[in-house]
Amino acid sequence: MTAKYQHEDTALQAFRDELVARGRRAEITAYPDRDPAHPLTVDALISIDGVEWAVDHCLVSRPQLLPAALKAAEAVLRPRIEAIAQTYGCVIQVSYLPQTGAKGVSWGADYYDRIVQLAEKAVTVQGLIDGEDSFATAQAFPSKTPDVHLIPFTDTTGNPSVSTQVDAGLRDPLLKKLAGQLKRAKEAGLPTALLLDQIPRSDVNSHAVWLAAPVTIAATVAAILHDHDAVNPKVLDQVWLRPTVHAAIQPGFPSIHQLI
Repeated sequence: MTAKYQHEDTALQAFRDELVARGRRAEITAYPDRDPAHPLTVDALISIDGVEWAVDHCLVSRPQLLPAALKAAEAVLRPRIEAIAQTYGCVIQVSYLPQTGAKGVSWGADYYDRIVQLAEKAVTVQGLIDGEDSFATAQAFPSKTPDVHLIPFTDTTGNPSVSTQVDAGLRDPLLKKLAGQLKRAKEAGLPTALLLDQIPRSDVNSHAVWLAAPVTIAATVAAILHDHDAVNPKVLDQVWLRPTVHAAIQPGFPSIHQLI
């Protein structure tokens, strides 16, 4: 079994166990997405008090471009800053915001040039230099063993608002599910539920937004669903969250539940 399915099964089982703990009769009856012959493609069918529900699992992750942005930044910055560290006999520590862009275009070339310039300035003052935004810094100090420490922010929005960061990673995957597998399940006459999972999967480079509080995730999901339902028939009946930290969601968002 793949890591994806193992993580998915753990989350779905936690959902089922939570329902049972609340006095409901619940059993996972099928995994349609793993059965090519099944007419539906949701992750699970769960019988709840004798009613079959279509349930889809979704990670609360950073935007899908983040892993590529981190890799691209590393490739551009490390050799140039390592050369500076070797030339001046320094340890250099640099922080920055990973840059994204269109496919086939070099991402953030001008921005990374400015990060290298920060490193050069830090070497001349043997101290800390702040960049033009709240993410970019460079610090240098003499060392007999020159080295470079790159510290990227695990974000691509450039916005300190956690709700904006959650929206950036969740909106497109959620809208895709609402237009795809969840819509087909709803059209087949089944009630639908989304199981949001804030706990990161071990093989995924797209980092979970682990700092987001449950109420922040709930508010962001509610806004996405509001935007969807304003121009489309309602698809989703319930949302459940498996959080990294347990904190109250209700009464602000009574339709969004939490596994506890």
